[in-house]
Amino acid sequence: MVVAERQAELQAACVRREWPCELLPNGHLKVEHRCESLNPLLNLLHELRLAPLEIIPSPNALEETFVQALELSHATP
Repeated sequence: MVVAERQAELQAACVRREWPCELLPNGHLKVEHRCESLNPLLNLLHELRLAPLEIIPSPNALEETFVQALELSHATP
């Protein structure tokens, strides 16, 4: 996620919600909110009065979805 300012404040708020959050060297934040939608993350940004400049999905998100689908297809009915 990219925000123009207050990255440390956003990072601290994520940690309080027990979402792993890492400030990357390029100033972006890597947030693992583990939710099915972005709504909780967007709600947090709204609470902090921060507007995201960009939200970049995890490059592994598609792979994770595929693995979950495989696991479900192999589950015993």
